[in-house]
Amino acid sequence: MIPLSRELNDAIARDGPKVLVTVARVKGSSPRAAGTKMVVWQDGFSGTIGGGNLEHVTLDKARALLSAGPGTRAVLSEIPLGPSLGQCCGGSVLLLFEPLGPGAPPWAADLAEASESEGCHLLATRVGPDGSDKQVVSDGGLAQVGFEGPALRAAGRLLEGDGCRVVKAGKEETLVLESLADRRPAVLLFGAGHTGRALAPLLGSLPFRVFWIDERPSEFPDELPKDVRIRAVAEPQGEVDQAPSGALYLVMTHSHQRDFELCARVLSRGDFAYLGLIGSATKRARFEHRFREGGLDEATIARMTCPIGIAGITGKDPAEIAVAVAAQLLQIGQEATP
Repeated sequence: MIPLSRELNDAIARDGPKVLVTVARVKGSSPRAAGTKMVVWQDGFSGTIGGGNLEHVTLDKARALLSAGPGTRAVLSEIPLGPSLGQCCGGSVLLLFEPLGPGAPPWAADLAEASESEGCHLLATRVGPDGSDKQVVSDGGLAQVGFEGPALRAAGRLLEGDGCRVVKAGKEETLVLESLADRRPAVLLFGAGHTGRALAPLLGSLPFRVFWIDERPSEFPDELPKDVRIRAVAEPQGEVDQAPSGALYLVMTHSHQRDFELCARVLSRGDFAYLGLIGSATKRARFEHRFREGGLDEATIARMTCPIGIAGITGKDPAEIAVAVAAQLLQIGQEATP
């Protein structure tokens, strides 16, 4: 699953009661994958589990739980997506509805800590006739939480991979297990100019881990895009050395020399999924000449994409470039996802 976004975390921590809705299991075709979440309160919601009638029914169910008042228990609800909802997906979804009181729940801090730490973690929700509980479980803590049989095997598989599983834990209890592994491709966006400022919010709304890098702190906007991490560093080239294997790089700084140095660093490293350089065919030719002089071979140089963006979008406006580049990264990123 993709870890809870900043937007959903803020919604969970907001004052007043709310309901956390999770797509716990999917059968057949459905609008969103297992692990997708939304937070619902009486006069609003954050996130989406797919829109349409499914979401209308979900909102009604969640607000009915809110109207029932404190002490309302978590419930699992199987919802078919066929003719009864007027949707043509044809599958079904099992939704977990968890009423939450005012403020952040006790497990929210553990979830935030797990998302920033090394190692593998699960989010485990136990639902039974006496209520529910939720906890973050580390790879070394399975024995301490009493998992056994199918639950233990499912937890072990999730710690090694990704996804969401629903398993029985005794006659009357159900476990919803979610991997907290963030397997979204990492994107390093170098440059906070016009195009970078148009691109960062768009990438932040897509399934990427985005790191926005520039040596000029004043160039970053006051209101930062959601789920985009800012790196204001004097030597941006060092960020290439720290990036994970298989990362996607976008180079669009205010300096052609800086662009060249960054591209040379990425090409020399070699383990990238994508390297995109903003600029014309002329800029590419000049850079290629310098790369050859620096000893890079033709096959490595050919892996650089310049100009950037999917074919057929030729506009020069920053917003147009951003759309074309984001589409290209979605194509590459899906191939790069482990």
